[in-house]
Amino acid sequence: MASPIAYEAFFQTDPSLATHVPSEVRVVHADFTPETMNPLLSMWPERRIRNHARWSEKWNAQQRQIFPESLYSAWIPNATAGLFDIHTEDPISLVIATAAPYASFGIAADFNEATGVPVILDDRDSFLHDVFTGAPLEEYPERLALFRGFLSRIQSYWCVNDVITEAMRAETATDKDKIVAVPNGWDDYALPTLSGGSATDLDSRDGGANDGEANDGEANDGEANDEVVFLFVGTVTRTFPAAQVSAAWTGFREAIPNARLLVAGGIGYRKAMRTEASKLLEATPGIELLGRVPRAELSTAYGKADALLFAKEGGPMVTSSKIYEYVATGLPIAALGASDMGARGVIRDYPRVHWGDLSDPVSGARAFLAASADAANQPRLSNHSESVLHFNRAATFERAGGSIVDAVIAP
Repeated sequence: MASPIAYEAFFQTDPSLATHVPSEVRVVHADFTPETMNPLLSMWPERRIRNHARWSEKWNAQQRQIFPESLYSAWIPNATAGLFDIHTEDPISLVIATAAPYASFGIAADFNEATGVPVILDDRDSFLHDVFTGAPLEEYPERLALFRGFLSRIQSYWCVNDVITEAMRAETATDKDKIVAVPNGWDDYALPTLSGGSATDLDSRDGGANDGEANDGEANDGEANDEVVFLFVGTVTRTFPAAQVSAAWTGFREAIPNARLLVAGGIGYRKAMRTEASKLLEATPGIELLGRVPRAELSTAYGKADALLFAKEGGPMVTSSKIYEYVATGLPIAALGASDMGARGVIRDYPRVHWGDLSDPVSGARAFLAASADAANQPRLSNHSESVLHFNRAATFERAGGSIVDAVIAP
């Protein structure tokens, strides 16, 4: 991984998850300094000071020649050296390269070519497509050539859902069987904490979880909770569907005026900034922006919520890893997304999800109402119920990828 200073200097970071790395895992840091983000003017060359925009454009173009991805090509030499150092000290049996950044794919493939060590490429997005639109990415021609070269050498190429898997298979005439779906899932730290204080100061109520049975998935006909607290967890990016969420929430709050929606997440992707999306949410009555919450403390926030909001743009290629974590809480979910959104199929068997069409405020308001009634009339699902455990990351990994790994490393 990159050195800690890179995260502290250039990106929003969350060091809280470091405590969840098992002691058996050795972490090796490889220095990463993206020059276009270097804030120290005293280190800038004169030509950059004279024309920063032109210098940055030229630097980015040079980096894309190394690998067709913005920013991360500068990390390749140090990360490659770190990988070979590990191999020299303790020979590697298998490399699993997870992206993004996709520079890790190039590093792993080059390592395989030099050593013959088997490689699995784990694509948690899409190397070739814009997952929100399905259109080819800007670097598609260069990436397609690399992708086909990767397939000829690697053991397996993992995609996050069936739709992306089929799209990637369509990009090659050979080695299609190497491309498989290995879904996301929830991690143990996502389970709600049912006692103790809240890191987000949501309120002083008990988390209220118990081991009740799941309902049959139909919207509850009981009255909605008139003081229900919804929680959204995720980054408020520039493309976050704030207008649609605000409209659906406002319609719902006409019926439940004391309802609150808490938004736990960063404002902007790399560095905090007030976007138009965040400004719109701030101006909507009943919505409160909490800012970034350490992921290791999110379980407490989940434990204080009555229900959750899932809202995301995109179509069939979009499933989102967050939906799995939501399922782990056993809470009702008001889910706002397109009618063809991939996440709908992923959690169709979770009995407490209430879908609304992202483009229809009335439909969205009804989803909020159904989730609120569900929260008022049904207990929290047990974290050990079958429908929840089905989405555990260890379980999904073992179902889809475990046999591939076993076949590679078996003596």
